[in-house]
Amino acid sequence: MNKLQLRIFLVLALSLCFSQAYGQQEAGVSILKGPTPIPGGDALDGGDITLQNGRFAVSFAAASRPPWGVARGGILDLAIIDDGRYSSDLASLIDFMPDNWSSWPTTYQEVRVLEEGPDRGVVQVRRDWHDVALETTFTLERGQSTMRIHTEMTNTGQEAFEDILSGYVLWADGGYLYNRPGNADLQAGSAHELLTGWTASYDRDWALVFHAPFAGHTGYGGQDQYQRHTLPPGGTIDFDGWLQVIPRGELSPALDFEVRRRNTGRGTLSGQVRTRGDQLVEDPIIMVNKEGYPYVWAAGKQGRYEFTLPGGEYEIYAMAENYAQSPARDVHISPGESLSLDFNDLEEPGTLAFDITGGPGGEKTDARLEITEGQTSPVRYMGSKTFFTDLEPAGQASFAIAPGDYVFNIGSGQGFTSGPVEAEVTVGPGQTSRLEIALAPAFRPNESGWYSADLHHHSDILDGSTPVRQVLQSQLAAGLDFAFLSDHDSGENLALMDSLASLRDIPFIASMEISPSWGHFNVFPLDAGGTPEVDPSSATAGEIFDAARRAGARVISVNHPYIPYGYFHNLDNGSATGGFDPGFNLVEMNYGRTDARDLERMYAFWDEGLGIYLTAGSDTHDVWEGTTGGMRMYVHIPGEPTVEGFVSRIKSGHAYATSGPLIEPGHLFGSQIRFTPGQQLRLPFRLMSVNKLHSARLISSGGEVLQSVDLQQAGTLTDVIFTVRPQDNSWYSITVEDQAGEYAYSNPIWAVPAEYQEITPNPK
Repeated sequence: MNKLQLRIFLVLALSLCFSQAYGQQEAGVSILKGPTPIPGGDALDGGDITLQNGRFAVSFAAASRPPWGVARGGILDLAIIDDGRYSSDLASLIDFMPDNWSSWPTTYQEVRVLEEGPDRGVVQVRRDWHDVALETTFTLERGQSTMRIHTEMTNTGQEAFEDILSGYVLWADGGYLYNRPGNADLQAGSAHELLTGWTASYDRDWALVFHAPFAGHTGYGGQDQYQRHTLPPGGTIDFDGWLQVIPRGELSPALDFEVRRRNTGRGTLSGQVRTRGDQLVEDPIIMVNKEGYPYVWAAGKQGRYEFTLPGGEYEIYAMAENYAQSPARDVHISPGESLSLDFNDLEEPGTLAFDITGGPGGEKTDARLEITEGQTSPVRYMGSKTFFTDLEPAGQASFAIAPGDYVFNIGSGQGFTSGPVEAEVTVGPGQTSRLEIALAPAFRPNESGWYSADLHHHSDILDGSTPVRQVLQSQLAAGLDFAFLSDHDSGENLALMDSLASLRDIPFIASMEISPSWGHFNVFPLDAGGTPEVDPSSATAGEIFDAARRAGARVISVNHPYIPYGYFHNLDNGSATGGFDPGFNLVEMNYGRTDARDLERMYAFWDEGLGIYLTAGSDTHDVWEGTTGGMRMYVHIPGEPTVEGFVSRIKSGHAYATSGPLIEPGHLFGSQIRFTPGQQLRLPFRLMSVNKLHSARLISSGGEVLQSVDLQQAGTLTDVIFTVRPQDNSWYSITVEDQAGEYAYSNPIWAVPAEYQEITPNPK
């Protein structure tokens, strides 16, 4: 080989090594036009745009329809790129919201390429909102794992927009949420006291971080980051954010980005992680707490770790999946310091097995198993605090768990038909511990023909994070008699849910939550394989209702009516496309969101003699953190509990909504009592609560409380009789509270003078 050949060989070899080591950093920026190349992506129109470098790609909804009825222009898809290969889609929506998910009304949306690589790509989205002009610019550079997003918001009208919440939303497709460090429990509210200006979604192999230093308000557990402000006529305000994509399930790079952006001093922490038996832990996690809060974590490999921290005081410990974590250590790190910290005391996983029975016959029963004392992890892929018994065989569960002492809360229909059972157990490293638990239900409503369902529940579509199998496990453990599924604008998982429900011989109600930005509607039951063909971003309520009925739906529910994207809220402020349409049947009492205005609206409907009735649902997206069946509907079905029977009876009002108390009425809700004016009517009710009863109120026309009864001495079961003397067309509803602060709300019992015609449900 001559010198020239040798030189060429060395150049090629070095180039190859450099490409292998730094290929992702050095790949140029490119822009693709047409359907997204991202597997599982939703930007599938020929007019869509994908912006990418060698590290990640994002696809814009230039022409495709975004979820939740928002305006076009946002990011629908995101993938990590590894050696030229795309991961599956990791994002549902990344976008700018002018006022807390209110992107309508809008008359135009334009997505255009301003600059195209190889060193930099720039995409701009222009659209309007009322009289506000919005320009959002996305800038991606070669070799960067972050993309800058800048929005300019200008009021071109004559009126101020007062007290609005503007900013960015990041909704991942699956994974887990890590709220802004400093208050992991803050769902919505002021973010000024939190420790960082970013929030994240993550899983074992990825993390998506949105840095929004302007955000003084957070919503939906940190997925939405806003600034509360007033935009005067002619006024302009700017928003700067950064989307960061991390190809591992760790958040230390997010903190490092913040430190570099602020030019703050930082030190380096490194070391190794071993078990008590001196074995290297293959995939350790180093957790950092600050001021008592989970702050950030770093993922190690082959027993070693290294990451940077800004100077300060921290509490640090090591953990690994299902290992007993190390004791926490107090650490001070100074800017520029390199500190070595080894952990040598992790304990290997154990196994815990449950066998759950219920009832006098010792039959197996489904249950939810929740750790109330013992080790849990803030990194959720490292181990759960909530478990469910298996679908097959029923009543059994077995799982790996960190060794240690635990207290479990075990429940089946907990808070409704039974109270919890508490169990203590010690799990040893490498050992299997077994628990046999007997649960005894206090009440059996279905023996009297009352059957329950959670009529608002999600799986792993869009913002949901629960696989279908775990949805059914959770619904069975909640003691529900019907399975139900209602994902946003998708019927993708209905066939699987139906198949799994048939394994346990539980009736399944197929639904969908049609989700324009001004109102969400559950429609059911849908025909097998049928989904409503409608564009929620442009359709009126009437067009949505008609499409639902063409797909087989006989019931339409108005979900969470008074939240920012609730139908009644947007009817009141004039933002509901097409205005009011009376073609719905039910109005939801939503768990944790029931508003006094919900009931006031129902009372007004009943005052008009309208057969529009209650429904109830938990709106659970994550069964491990949420509460399946926390709000549920009990429907009276004579004979076998079938889907047809459930649908017809709830549509006729023979039902009540509850987050705890149970009711058996002497006169069926939704039924009519004929009377002669001045005649005394007796309204008997049997009331029950495993949490003990507190009070009951009889409510009539205009929402007036006719009578109230103190039940604090009644225990868990009592009979109450109200007497009334109606003079004219009337209705009577009962509200029951228990000592845990949970409520039951009934549909009306109609009192109709003998000469009047019958009240009929909404004919649609």
